[in-house]
Amino acid sequence: MGYANPLQQYGLAEFIRDAQSSGADGLIVPDVPLEDYHSFWSVDTRGLDVILLTTPTSSEKRIREIDERSGGFVYCVSVTGTTGMRQSFATSVLDNVSRTYDVISKNKMLIGFGISAAEDIERFSPFCDGVIVGSAVIRHLNPENPQIPKAFDLVSELRIACNNPE
Repeated sequence: MGYANPLQQYGLAEFIRDAQSSGADGLIVPDVPLEDYHSFWSVDTRGLDVILLTTPTSSEKRIREIDERSGGFVYCVSVTGTTGMRQSFATSVLDNVSRTYDVISKNKMLIGFGISAAEDIERFSPFCDGVIVGSAVIRHLNPENPQIPKAFDLVSELRIACNNPE
């Protein structure tokens, strides 16, 4: 996962070649809008999935287009705003995630943004094929106060929730 400008500075064709040779499976470049998809991804990405994102404001038509152009999975951003841990999710978030899941037909759908606890996985599991957890794990990897065992415990807890949704 990265942003378009550093990839362009690196050289997109060279980056793709290096990503392929290093064993990467896919790419998430969230600041390349659907409208710029073909012009940005003008290089051969064979062997790498290009994963696109939906948002709570995405129309059904846009979700279908994202699903069609994505490979590997579609990243469903659960909430508007920035990523990070949330204390709770509004009913509208569940409604949107369910709506998005119903529209996607080609790919699997993973949910991210705010997922930080087993309870979140249990809440969202009927409406997705998996979850993406970032900030909650990174919080424990802070270089100023690393809590590596807590990071491992959290990942284990989340993994159990993924394998045993109620």
